[in-house]
Amino acid sequence: MTTALNPKFTFETFVVGAANRLAVTAARTVAESPGSAYNPLFIYSGSGLGKTHLLMAIGAAAKKLASDLNVEYLTLDEYVEAFHAAIAAGQGDAFRRRFQTVDVLLIDDVQFLTNRLEMQAELLRLSEALQAAGRQIVLTSDRTPIDIENLDERLISRFSGGLVVDIGAPDYETRVAILRRKAEERGAEFQPGVLETVAAANFANVRELMGVLNRLVAYQAVNDSPLNAEGAKQLLGLETRASGGHTGVASERGATPDEFAAFLTDVTTTVGKAVEAWRARIAEAILRWEGEGYRTRRLEALLEQETPLAPTRRSPRSRATSSGCACSRPRSRSSIRRPRGRACSATPSGWPRRRRRPRGCAPARRRRRRLRRHCRSRSSPSDRQTSSPSTWRAR
Repeated sequence: MTTALNPKFTFETFVVGAANRLAVTAARTVAESPGSAYNPLFIYSGSGLGKTHLLMAIGAAAKKLASDLNVEYLTLDEYVEAFHAAIAAGQGDAFRRRFQTVDVLLIDDVQFLTNRLEMQAELLRLSEALQAAGRQIVLTSDRTPIDIENLDERLISRFSGGLVVDIGAPDYETRVAILRRKAEERGAEFQPGVLETVAAANFANVRELMGVLNRLVAYQAVNDSPLNAEGAKQLLGLETRASGGHTGVASERGATPDEFAAFLTDVTTTVGKAVEAWRARIAEAILRWEGEGYRTRRLEALLEQETPLAPTRRSPRSRATSSGCACSRPRSRSSIRRPRGRACSATPSGWPRRRRRPRGCAPARRRRRRLRRHCRSRSSPSDRQTSSPSTWRAR
């Protein structure tokens, strides 16, 4: 269940620089005196900056100083799988007793505690038992305890009660030292200025740096010829810089991270999520209104668009005009009236239908006037004097 420590990951092979000096010092202190200095020790950094290397180095150094120490290293996923297997086998108590006797517990990638309430409670009980017995806990993550989503407040308080330290990106001098160390380990030799040129490219993490070094080593092995600084620039696609002893340092100090590219990435991700949420809302509305018997052609047209349109206020006449039906073609003002007794076919199903007062046409008005004159002509003069207009209409 427990992952074996990698013998290559020791303090001797870890290159110390300004960005990781505090974390290395704390790790050495913990390895020399487990459970007494920083308990728990929480190390966080981005991917590829040496968290796992430092975690295994603590275990190797502690085991070297006291061979009888019980050191356990495992990732959080391995811990979760082992716990579930023990619970399924009915050996949950034996599993808890085993880890409560560990002298140095090393857990990697604890950021995956997100939304795992059962494991959070289990880890809280384990950390309380280990700290009460004076045993050491070291954890690593890619973010601080307070930034882990849905993490129990008690765990946040317990992790923060020890020492929380980060590992930053290596600077130029540290990158040069890492490249030289790894090149010596692999027995590769480069012409002067090659490694300095690679280090000046300001890679984000050590893994990318190792990938570039592997590419240089493979190129020299295939071509069977040494690679100079200009050849390394062309091979890696780096910008041409003026030659000089302090070129890398000057470019490091004058350059800034590509914040604009990161900003564009964040904006693209945020807009994509917003558009997906908008499409989901439109699809739900279509299902709802179709179930109630309404027409949803306009909603379906919205769903086919790439991005949502900004809402605009329009008059009923402009809505009808934009719908493109036969009753909204550009004609004279008198010809765009709706026929009495029928609704416009372009009226969306969700809009209230506007009713107008029925207006008679000119022939109908003439017929009514002739009828009133005919009724008055047939009535006697006395009736016309005593009767009211309402009486005429009744007759």
